[in-house]
Amino acid sequence: MKYSHSKLLLLLMITFLAIQAEPVQANIIKAQQAYQQKNYQQAFDLYRQSAHLGKVDAQLKIAGFYASGIGVKADMVQSYLYLTLAGDHGNNVAKINLETIFNSLTAAEKSKIKALWPTMKAEYGVSALTAGILPQLKKGPFYYKSAKLLAISGKATSSRFSPRRSKMGSVIVEFDVGKDGRVRDIEIEQNYYMDHVGVANIIEKVAQAEYQAAKKMKGNKSALKSYHHRSVWAQREVSKSYVKKVVPRFYRHFKSLTKSAEAGENYAKYQLGMYALVYPALEIEKTNYVNYITESARAGVISAELEYAQLLLEGKRVKRNNPKAMQYLVSAAQSGLARAQYKLARQLLSGRVVQRDEKKAYFWLKQAANQQEPYAKYWLARLSLIAKDKTVRDAKLAQSLLQQVAEQQRHNPNWFYFSAIAQWQLDNNKEAKNLLAQGRTKAEDYQWNLTKFNRLAKKI
Repeated sequence: MKYSHSKLLLLLMITFLAIQAEPVQANIIKAQQAYQQKNYQQAFDLYRQSAHLGKVDAQLKIAGFYASGIGVKADMVQSYLYLTLAGDHGNNVAKINLETIFNSLTAAEKSKIKALWPTMKAEYGVSALTAGILPQLKKGPFYYKSAKLLAISGKATSSRFSPRRSKMGSVIVEFDVGKDGRVRDIEIEQNYYMDHVGVANIIEKVAQAEYQAAKKMKGNKSALKSYHHRSVWAQREVSKSYVKKVVPRFYRHFKSLTKSAEAGENYAKYQLGMYALVYPALEIEKTNYVNYITESARAGVISAELEYAQLLLEGKRVKRNNPKAMQYLVSAAQSGLARAQYKLARQLLSGRVVQRDEKKAYFWLKQAANQQEPYAKYWLARLSLIAKDKTVRDAKLAQSLLQQVAEQQRHNPNWFYFSAIAQWQLDNNKEAKNLLAQGRTKAEDYQWNLTKFNRLAKKI
């Protein structure tokens, strides 16, 4: 039993799989589920994807798979290499035990490790990933200022969006704001039981809003900080007694969730925290939203990591902390959560908190798009058309991606604008003019500044 010591150590690492009842489609969650179902090959493949993105927990799991021969042929050389990789990324457990494990290996295995490690480090080591895919924080302070709403047509609680129709429907909307104060690129961040009619009505209302553009930041003139503003559209006319009487099943679910959260179940804490945000009728204190999200994020609930990153970046209910925010956002992205990968890419494109990097953004957008994240597809198409780095430009890819999200983006003037660019770059000028005209008409309806549409029209 030459490897008894190292096998025992590594098996302990992989057998302690802290399974959360988290139904998100992230690689780590799918890997945990596959492991529970004894589909070890699939679990190995999914963990390895996150390991190569720099997720230390996944690197330790892969080391354990190789040590035990679960899901893959036993290979102590590969096991040691992944353990070394975890140490390179800062894992203290790996660092402490590396020398002991190395001394238990044969001379041939030691020689093989010394030969293979430089290549692995060059591909997946912390320096390689920092240079290739991980964000770098910008130097100096960042001042976040939310766009101030000036006007909006109608109210969310009127028309088709009503308690009688939607009952417990709520929606978290995210959007950009242009220099003209008009909303751009509306996204449905999360939809809680809202039907398509209600969602369409909310998008219409948000699109009609006018926001004040921030022209100065701490005395320095700058472009409008228009990246990913958030708006929660929730029923505020509904009471707790209404919920209990009219939606009893939901109320029972809420009470059960509360009991689970109070018992320390971390994913229940995340869910209850989000309910505090989107369901005023439940009368959950807003401080509970922060507390539950914070606790569940620190416990490793992937969805909570993404939400906590949002809190830390905005600094509205907690003290702003950009380094910690990016730490949680990167962790969720490395775990394979498509929405986190997309948001990390948007940070890399905006250059507000981290250094702007189109290649890194392109990488994360592709990761998310491969998981069918629709907004990632849309922004990947945009980047493939107008990137300053021409090595990532690809009009055919952009055209394909834009077609895939056409139905979702049918009310977005920018979809028509970028579709026109794609057709123009592919020498389909007639179709480009047609698309641009449609986009311009929609942009006029939303009272956008039309300068970019007019400039493109002159080029085609």
